This record gives sequence, C-alpha cells and structure tokens, in this order.
Amino acid sequence: MFSLVTTALALATLFAPARAESQLYAGGRLGAAFAPGYVRTAYSPAVVIGAKWHSGIQLGMRVVVLPLPPEVIGSDTPDLAVGPLVDFAYNFKAGEHFELYPTASLGVALGKSPQDGTNQVLPQFQTGFGAHYLVSSRATSQANVYVGPEFGVVPLVLAPYMALTAGAMF
Repeated sequence: MFSLVTTALALATLFAPARAESQLYAGGRLGAAFAPGYVRTAYSPAVVIGAKWHSGIQLGMRVVVLPLPPEVIGSDTPDLAVGPLVDFAYNFKAGEHFELYPTASLGVALGKSPQDGTNQVLPQFQTGFGAHYLVSSRATSQANVYVGPEFGVVPLVLAPYMALTAGAMF
C-alpha cells in the first residue's frame, strides 16, 4: 500500500509542476464480470489511487481481489487471486458536474493453484467506458468527491463487466 501511495505522489509531482494543474484521488471500486459458461458472477473489489490532470489524462493504480475468478485460458485458475492493475483514462467534461471517460487497465493477479499449490499468474486486461458525477463543496465549488458507473469488457475471458467507483480528490 505504501508503494502505491508513493507512486501516485511521485507521478503527480513529476508530471504536474503546479498543484492547481493536477489532483490526487483515492477511492474504491466494486466490479462484476459475467464470463460465458461461468456459474457465478466474478466480483472484484479494489482500492484505487492515482493522479488526474486538468488536461483530462488520468493515471492510477488499483489492487484488485478476485475471489473465485473465471477461468483464464492456459492457466490453472486459483480460488483466490490478488494483484495490481494500472488504469489509464481520459476525462471529457460533459457538464458542470459530469465527466465521461474511456479507460484501459493492465496488470496481473496472483494466486495458488487448487490442484498442486503452485503459484499462478493471471494476466488482467480491461477496457471500457465510464462516467463520474462530481460532488462539489458549496464553499469552494471545487469537486472533491466522485461517484459513477463503468461498463466494459474483459477480453481474456470474453466477459462484459460493470463497476461502481467512488472516491475523493485532494
């Protein structure tokens, strides 16, 4: 967790010389993927941190937990997998309190094989589209809380997904 926070702070410092040009964010995300032929819905709760620039670029990291993940072709799927993902997004203003964004995420999830106990690496790739509703403080009129849905596809398991995100910007 410490490395995620320091990475986000370093990225915000390196790519944004003035604080007014960028914001850090932290929040949570609950996703659900619906893989074909999979008996259960694959849930993926996550903790999210990152940096968002006023130019619209957003770069973040999340740690995802996958209880009973869908089978990935070519791997011995574990019962529980945990791992980091890097999120890339580009935000478009769609009104005073709304943002729309395409997103792509890339990472891995790690777990133990239920058959022989060996370590398994599950590649993770997601692409989608989302929206944020920005809740503004009346005193500053600056958005500091966001909430919104995201819809997309997980190509490696041919599964559509949906997610709900919420967090705060600093």
